[in-house]
Amino acid sequence: MKILVNRKIKKLFRLVLMIIVAFTLISAAFIGLKFENAALCVS
Repeated sequence: MKILVNRKIKKLFRLVLMIIVAFTLISAAFIGLKFENAALCVS
């Protein structure tokens, strides 16, 4: 059981990490393209 829980935690951690990286890259792209209100575009 511990191994399965460990894998699920790792998978969840990777998913969260990927979402954070994707959001950062999208924000950087909007800033690079000089979008006004980049936060509104993302949300």
